Amino acid sequence: MGSTDDTAITWGSLLVDGRVDLDGTVAIHDLLGLATGIDEGRPSIALVDVLAPIRLSAQADVLVISGDHRRSVALPVRAIVRQPNIRLIVDSTPPAPVEVVLDAPDWTDSDEPLIVRRVTALTFAEFVMQQ
Repeated sequence: MGSTDDTAITWGSLLVDGRVDLDGTVAIHDLLGLATGIDEGRPSIALVDVLAPIRLSAQADVLVISGDHRRSVALPVRAIVRQPNIRLIVDSTPPAPVEVVLDAPDWTDSDEPLIVRRVTALTFAEFVMQQ
């Protein structure tokens, strides 16, 4: 049973597809256990720590993180593994629904955060064919 604070929050999920064994959604609430830090009072999860729960395939070379307003960023899996500062920040300010923001220094614009809606794992060839 959740705490009072927990029930005031509208938890959502992220769509996960492509080269993953977990094709569907992952509950944002379930990712909170992976948090390893706090960013301005918000739980912070290294993106590398999310690879196992989504069951990333060994064939995946690129994660395309899609957000609001048709924006997306392609991150090489190699960079995610080598840069633990690529993070997901969970913003849960009631009564607004929970949002997950991608914090990827050198990969995203810090002035306009990317609110994550979908994570798609692709081989490099699949990524090039989509462009």
